[in-house]
Amino acid sequence: MEFRIPYCNATSAEGAYTRVAQAFDGGYLDQFPFKIDFSCNDEKKEIVGLGRGAQLRLLFEEKDCLVSLELPLVLRPFNGAVITFVKKALGENI
Repeated sequence: MEFRIPYCNATSAEGAYTRVAQAFDGGYLDQFPFKIDFSCNDEKKEIVGLGRGAQLRLLFEEKDCLVSLELPLVLRPFNGAVITFVKKALGENI
């Protein structure tokens, strides 16, 4: 599943990426619905989360953030909670 979240507070991909990466480093991920490990790629302006067969990818583009979410069958009941978390986290920071 893919969806886009437009920037409201940030004016560029660099600014949005930096704000979200800092929020994630600050313990924000403790609220994530299940255990997932995130890595940041400063060059690509991308944050990727992997865990329990799930993949969450945040790609910061010129005007918005492209969110890609892949969940295995066993984690699909968490789909709504993950989308809500991502929209809240990004909405507060970008």
